[in-house]
Amino acid sequence: MRQKVLFSVRDICEIALLCSLAIVLGFFCEIKVGQNGGSIGFSMIPLLFICYRHGVLKGFIASAIIYGFASCIYDGYGLHCYPFDYFLAYGSLAIVSLFYKKIFNNKNYSRYIYLNISILLACFLRLVFHVISGMILWDTEFVGSLVYNVLYVGPSCAICMVVFSLLLKPLTSLDKLHPVVKRF
Repeated sequence: MRQKVLFSVRDICEIALLCSLAIVLGFFCEIKVGQNGGSIGFSMIPLLFICYRHGVLKGFIASAIIYGFASCIYDGYGLHCYPFDYFLAYGSLAIVSLFYKKIFNNKNYSRYIYLNISILLACFLRLVFHVISGMILWDTEFVGSLVYNVLYVGPSCAICMVVFSLLLKPLTSLDKLHPVVKRF
């Protein structure tokens, strides 16, 4: 009798490679925005790609647990930042996978609208958790925390929207050529 598997070997390899790419991009391709953390960068691109391809559960595990914990450790701000600034903030990126059918199974231009809406929603949720963290952990007022976090989440969101809009056709072809068997 064959057992159902949540993660295939191919899924594990693909997620590991993309998480590694996100970590490398976080190291080398970012612009720091102040002394208390936050940077404009490209690390969300591989994480969003995981979420689109593998669904909510695998995307959350990859972005919140794997990437979130690794970046929390190498950022050096301490594990007290992990729940809001890493686990929930990066875990919220998994919401983009709810738009999968509207983006990858559509042939018309509305898929670009859904793509950008999904990225905006994910970045908004990420911003919410960073603002909450700023208010709780760093004892910042709402407006100060909002302004500080918008300075790096906003441009990172814009970068992701541009990159995914440019790469949507090749990503759709890749998804059809190598589909993920089970999306959770």
